[in-house]
Amino acid sequence: MPWTLNSLSLSRGKQFHQGGRTAADDDESEVLAPSRYPELKKWGIEPTRDGRLSKFLQLYQDDTEAGMGGGADYEACDDVLKSYAKQQRHSQRIADMLGKGALEDVDENDAAFLSARDTTSPSEVNIQTTLERNLKRQRNDDKQGRIKAFLSRKGCLCALVILLVLIVAGVVLIVRATKKNSLDPVSAGTPGSVAGIPETGSNSTVVVQKFPPVTFNQHHDFSWAPPSWQKAPPVPVWTQYFSRAVPNPKVSPDIFKCTVNIPKVWSATFDDGPSPVTHILTDYLKSKNVLTTFYVIGSVAVKHPQIMVDTFNAGHEISIHTWSHQNLTATALADENQFIAELVYGAKVIYDVLGVAPRYFRPPYGASGERVRRLAATMGLTSVSYLDSQDWMHYNELAKLETIVPPNFRKWVSQSRTHDITLQHDVWEPEVVVAKEALDILLNAGYTLKPVFECLGESSPYGNKILEGFFKSGQFETRDRVLPVYSS
Repeated sequence: MPWTLNSLSLSRGKQFHQGGRTAADDDESEVLAPSRYPELKKWGIEPTRDGRLSKFLQLYQDDTEAGMGGGADYEACDDVLKSYAKQQRHSQRIADMLGKGALEDVDENDAAFLSARDTTSPSEVNIQTTLERNLKRQRNDDKQGRIKAFLSRKGCLCALVILLVLIVAGVVLIVRATKKNSLDPVSAGTPGSVAGIPETGSNSTVVVQKFPPVTFNQHHDFSWAPPSWQKAPPVPVWTQYFSRAVPNPKVSPDIFKCTVNIPKVWSATFDDGPSPVTHILTDYLKSKNVLTTFYVIGSVAVKHPQIMVDTFNAGHEISIHTWSHQNLTATALADENQFIAELVYGAKVIYDVLGVAPRYFRPPYGASGERVRRLAATMGLTSVSYLDSQDWMHYNELAKLETIVPPNFRKWVSQSRTHDITLQHDVWEPEVVVAKEALDILLNAGYTLKPVFECLGESSPYGNKILEGFFKSGQFETRDRVLPVYSS
């Protein structure tokens, strides 16, 4: 058998015991000082590191000096040591593992070293097999360790992300629940308020009432109101106040169409209320999940403030339709002071009862023009016109209305009209009956119905700062002088 580290260790180990040495002798020379074997240092081998091999060499030399062995064996050992040094200290590491039983410390270079050696020693084959098995196990352990470390890091990150998502979701749910409780008549206990009304159309989504409901005050003081259905008395200082508040008004054209970028959108509007039959219409609108716009006459609203409150609380838009339904054009109402008074009194009842200042109004009969738009602009108001359903032609005759209003809507649908703002009324019951038929035609055709401000892409129909400032300044009550323009 050729001399190798393993075979040399095994053969000399046998001679060691045959030479009569004991286990105690083995323990006494576990590590040999480097000075005893300068040959080892010359080849880059530290005996203090390779204690088992150094000890064996010492024993081998002692036996040789005692006449127990030949120099040829020592020369073979010398060749082995030279090979040991030339193989980049791999045999040193393996010898160390042989001496200490540390086979689990093997690495890929050690395995390659053994694989490249030309040996037939069963012991070396066994060692090589053991090393390869340990190396495979080590690789598996390393892989599992990396996987565990990766999962540990990712697990912490995922847990953090999930926690943040749960926190955000919880906050959203709390906000929604709070908002629902403040608007829902069932949960909040507010009579007549409606929340979570879905939009109409083929792709219905949920919309929530945008404005807080109001509580009806049975003791509203309307002592300021002029006689019903009579022209509002002119107050010159009001006109002067608005001309000072808005010396250069931005005049907008009359609005005839919706502008929101939605296909098949429609705005159905109702004039001249509120009336005892308004609730029939609002009940129908609620059943269809539809919101719309009501242009109220001031002298009528002071007689039915509860109905106006209920309509507002149902989520519908409330806007101005003057005080007494006067034609506002110059030929019919030449006095600008009276023009301003018609709009001021119409706005006053809405402001007192609902606490809001509208931004839109509808001139009676659709009668508008440059003068109407300019004077309205000094008050922060914009005119909204309409596509006429002609329900006013036979307002209290259902049979005749059936031949006019529904056919008009069928015609418009067949013409694929869209983005229109239609005029109807909620004064007489026949008007409400045909209104329900007309809206059914639109809904069944897949139209989405919206109040005017939404069909214009606006977030609110209220918040008119000029009107609010007018009422807060005290100018409404002051008739003998012009007060300073209100500034918040």
